[in-house]
Amino acid sequence: MGIVGGKKILKLLEDGKIKISPFNRHWLKGNILDLHMGVSYRSYMDLKGLDITNFSLDDITTYHEIKEGGYLSLKIGETVIVDTLEEIELPSNIMGLIIGRLSLAAIGITVHNGILHPGTSGRRKVMMYNSGVDKFNFRPGDIICHCVFLEVEEPAKVDKIIQEELDKKMLYIREK
Repeated sequence: MGIVGGKKILKLLEDGKIKISPFNRHWLKGNILDLHMGVSYRSYMDLKGLDITNFSLDDITTYHEIKEGGYLSLKIGETVIVDTLEEIELPSNIMGLIIGRLSLAAIGITVHNGILHPGTSGRRKVMMYNSGVDKFNFRPGDIICHCVFLEVEEPAKVDKIIQEELDKKMLYIREK
């Protein structure tokens, strides 16, 4: 398994093996792709008394859409799940790692690392937490994290039933 370089990412995009929409060549910096905040997010409800063995994302969060010109105001101590602007489709031999931005970490915004499983597609969910000293506003289109692509030695076979289980367990979450 190795990191896929920028030139190879562009070739995979050109050949239609990786699909990223929207895509701008300037978002690819070497072998790192900037991912941007989309127009929707989920905020957490009160989790007291939650049975952690049996719940869905709908049970614990509230869905929000950001109106044109609006923004997400991430308060101190708040965690949200943000949809990316980009929809990404990966072939069975490529996976992605979502990593936080150092510039956001420096002000107390933590982006939880995530996995883009081989053979999956859709908008990505990114968990953000504000451990800073002030609230921060994020607008659709702001860079919120990066993605690094890796080749896997054995192509994945994503079974629909397995994918549904992953969705339920929030290992890979996407809107229905």
